Amino acid sequence: MLRFIASFCVLALALPAYGEGYYVGLGTSLNNTNDLDHENDGIRLDWGAKVHPNLDLEWNLVDLGESSYNDPIFVAGNTDDTDEDNDRHTFKNTGFGEVNSSAGSYTGISKIHVKGLGVGLKWHGAYTSWLDIYARGSMLAWQGDTNSIEVYGEREALDSNGDPLPDGSSETPANLNPCGHLNYCRIEETGKKYWAVNYWFGAGFVFSPLDWLKLRTEASSVILKAEGFPQVQYESIGATVEVHFD
Repeated sequence: MLRFIASFCVLALALPAYGEGYYVGLGTSLNNTNDLDHENDGIRLDWGAKVHPNLDLEWNLVDLGESSYNDPIFVAGNTDDTDEDNDRHTFKNTGFGEVNSSAGSYTGISKIHVKGLGVGLKWHGAYTSWLDIYARGSMLAWQGDTNSIEVYGEREALDSNGDPLPDGSSETPANLNPCGHLNYCRIEETGKKYWAVNYWFGAGFVFSPLDWLKLRTEASSVILKAEGFPQVQYESIGATVEVHFD
């Protein structure tokens, strides 16, 4: 947050030196995605220049915050009934990852933190003397930092031959999980970084309480796509305070 505020102050002081028709804005957004289970609010820094009375060239520095999946739920295989479909271990409510039924494990992504730099054109027109409407089309170059997760369900104690150990056995099981026991095991660590460039669209209203001060609201949508990355659509409702130098 401090980086965004510092960048906002620098741009607000520097842009007037380049001439007229510039603006800079700082705001936040409420993020929603049906592709993950939890989202945090985002921060964005906007700055731009007029290329036509109704058209702006705009840049955006955005932080979409951290989003995450719920942990999957382990479902142990059951070989005591006649249903062969549930013999193997599995997981339900999985996010973006893979299930290893033989090991009773799940490996995938637990958290995603996306930041990006956007550039595009914003068309705007006056609705009243104090209210403008606008639509924006941009390209967003983004990077997603992830956390990876490994989950192991409870398992039966086996000896080195793969046979079950009797209850009360003093022999150390040969099939301990990476946590060093037979119970539920969860390991989370820093995962891969992903990056790509995708389309980003927005539309909204600009209120003008003063000639140089404007309040901007925007509904925006971006679908993040990258190889090996879960496709995620972020839909955001944002509010920004802009300072204009006309």
